Amino acid sequence: MLLRVSCRRGIPAPTIGARLARALEALTSADGTPADRLDVLPPQERRHLLALSDGPARPMRTTPQALSIPGRFAEHVTRTPDAPAVESDGEVLTYAGLGTASDALAGRLREAGVRPGDTVALPLARSVSMVVAQLAVLKAGACCLPLDAGAPAGRLAALVEAADARVALIATEVQLPRSVRALDLRESDSTAHPPTAPRPPNSPPT
Repeated sequence: MLLRVSCRRGIPAPTIGARLARALEALTSADGTPADRLDVLPPQERRHLLALSDGPARPMRTTPQALSIPGRFAEHVTRTPDAPAVESDGEVLTYAGLGTASDALAGRLREAGVRPGDTVALPLARSVSMVVAQLAVLKAGACCLPLDAGAPAGRLAALVEAADARVALIATEVQLPRSVRALDLRESDSTAHPPTAPRPPNSPPT
């Protein structure tokens, strides 16, 4: 039997031959398996492709500080403290400013009884204060429960109860269950009016 095969340039003839040999071996031992389900890739080529898909070897960062969001954020603060971190409605907060404001708010959360693993309700609109609040909750070791401050009181109560949230961070009047302690961001200058930096011309928000 004479078999002539043509292919695009760049594929060595031995590679084509190995693929065809593997395909013929799979067909002869298919035992009723549909052709489109046969594994026709030679083992050596499969190992090579899998090695390429893994990418270059990189050292694993396994410390809790390196793997956590607050830990990664702290690295950015160290590298670029004066770079813009968040922008909303023309207000720009640097990484250093965001770090300082979130640290202060995390302290308030701990004083309010928030412990690692707790859930903190965040009925906040998109703003610089919301980002400060989210990072502060994570620094306190708690979980965020984003809520729509304009939702009906019954809906808010059901979500808060399901998440067992005992503390909430608010920036407007919100109807929450009496069992939830509300910390008003407007009462803290560090969170309601965090230090900002002028936004560089023609620079996109972060």
